[in-house]
Amino acid sequence: MLLKEYLVKNMIVKGTIFKTLKDLDRLFTKENDPTKQLFYSKLALMELCGWIEVTMDNIVEGVYKKNISNPEHIKKVQNEIKRNSNFHYEDNFKKMLSHVIGLSSIEEIEKKATQQKLLTLKATLESLKIPRNSAAHTFIKGAGTSIDAPSVTLSNFMILFEGFKDFKATMKIVGLL
Repeated sequence: MLLKEYLVKNMIVKGTIFKTLKDLDRLFTKENDPTKQLFYSKLALMELCGWIEVTMDNIVEGVYKKNISNPEHIKKVQNEIKRNSNFHYEDNFKKMLSHVIGLSSIEEIEKKATQQKLLTLKATLESLKIPRNSAAHTFIKGAGTSIDAPSVTLSNFMILFEGFKDFKATMKIVGLL
């Protein structure tokens, strides 16, 4: 892997997803057809959730690349990342991280992280679980279907971006990255 690819893969990337969400918000705002607005809303939600999963995977990958050298253990963590298909803090992110750094290191990160950002990160992830599952596992049925506007999704992204950035910075402080 080239150095540039490694750096991009192991960073909390804002540019592309931010632009995508801004574009979807602009399209939503210009659109008068409620069905098309719903499409833009659903796409914004799904894009954000995809970004969350990739970001979590990248953080875990960065940690195992720095801390694990046994090929069997690397394979186990890689399989854990591949099997993950959700973004809940406790059930997904923390579980993947614990395979690499253990719960004691996670406790240290959680104690040293900016508490407001950590709590907001957890709450925002939790608030997206039901809408994401509903949007991902059904089709748009028309009247009665409701998904937050892209502007709300964009706002959630900014909260999550800051939370993940702080989490990763704390991991660097405690020497895990």
